Amino acid sequence: MKEREKRKNSRYITGALLGLVILAVLGYGLTGFIETKRLKTPEGIEKRITGFAQVVIPFGKYQQVRVLDGEKGIAAVKEKDGFVKLIDFKENLLLDLKPFISIGFCQGRYMALMSSKGWSAIDYEDALNGGKIQQTDFNEIDIPSEGRYYVGKKYYKKTTDLSSCRVMDYRGNVIYESPYNLKLTSKDGYAVVCPENKPEKIVELKSGKTVFTMGENENYRYDTDNLWIIEKRIYEQPAEDGEKGEITDYYCYFLDRDFRPALGGKKIKVGDISADGRYMTVSVSENGTSFSGVMNEDGKIIFSEKERKAEEKDRSYREIIGNTVIAQRWDGKDYALSYIDIGEAEKAGKPISYSIGKGTADFCMMDFEDGIALVNREKDLSGTSFLFPSFNYAMSSGWYDGNYENHWMEKFEWGFVGKDRKRICDLMFSGAFPSDNRYAAVSVSDMWGVIKFK
Repeated sequence: MKEREKRKNSRYITGALLGLVILAVLGYGLTGFIETKRLKTPEGIEKRITGFAQVVIPFGKYQQVRVLDGEKGIAAVKEKDGFVKLIDFKENLLLDLKPFISIGFCQGRYMALMSSKGWSAIDYEDALNGGKIQQTDFNEIDIPSEGRYYVGKKYYKKTTDLSSCRVMDYRGNVIYESPYNLKLTSKDGYAVVCPENKPEKIVELKSGKTVFTMGENENYRYDTDNLWIIEKRIYEQPAEDGEKGEITDYYCYFLDRDFRPALGGKKIKVGDISADGRYMTVSVSENGTSFSGVMNEDGKIIFSEKERKAEEKDRSYREIIGNTVIAQRWDGKDYALSYIDIGEAEKAGKPISYSIGKGTADFCMMDFEDGIALVNREKDLSGTSFLFPSFNYAMSSGWYDGNYENHWMEKFEWGFVGKDRKRICDLMFSGAFPSDNRYAAVSVSDMWGVIKFK
């Protein structure tokens, strides 16, 4: 009887202990849930970033936020369910941009803005000084990284068929118009007309005259202070219906600014080209073997993989960012990545590599103009986190659809790294833009704000 009573009491004790454990687990889980929810509030976000930054424009107050000039303290914001305006970092109104309801791509002093009619582009510095803002109704606009003009495109209703294409200035004046697609050249004053199934031609905007017509299967690639770079594509035999087959090869040739042959008639495969046109990644062929290399604007191969050890010769040079090039090599399991300073390589006569890492290491691919660079990683992948060749490149390469806060940025986790390529913070942001003078627009759980790095 006593033994039975002991077992009964033991079961009570065990049940009580189990109940306490369950309550503790539930309490811990509830506490964790509450803590997670709290960290996604403006106050919680501010607490999370205290170690590396301070809040300048509070999170969650505005639907959209852009830092336009960190040094002068100018930002563009969109009120919730309202219109766009320019404010200073103390949130004083600088310029009311009604009737614009959304902020698109911002490049330097130029902004893409959407109204109920369509897309427009403005020079906000000019507008702050009393300049004219012209509302337009383009379906799509292309803002180059430099220059006085942009391209506006209009489509036929309910289609993506181009009805007209215009080169515009930022006060709304039409500079050149064509029924065909237009691309602005890297240097001001010219545009490339791209008719379908006809040769491309380069026109001078001031006179409207054609200054160069390309040959069959040729297209404009880039231009610098001294060169025009033209790409020639080689196709398979045409299909039976007369359409072109797949591209099987290509090369680039070079012209001087007066469209005369340059660089001794050199023909070479060109990969990426630096923003100033001084350097380009190329594929060098010798005795049937191809090597990846870097060439300068004078046509000199600064360095290539020809001289490297056999086990390292599958390394290829990828994007050029400022004066640096990213090298990538497959080691059989993962990509090995490195960072090469082209200026140092020119002086030393050989590439001097700095390891960036592989696998889950941060892959930095942007100039650190203010000592900070933006980095991200695709949420669904455990591979390398990386920086775009430039944020603008991502915008102009079809990654930008005018609403990237919801469609593009949400695919990634975002953070920042310093010049030593060490993380300033974890990839804690759901959206972010490059920093400007150590100020950056970032979001957590779709709440946008502006932070200043310490």
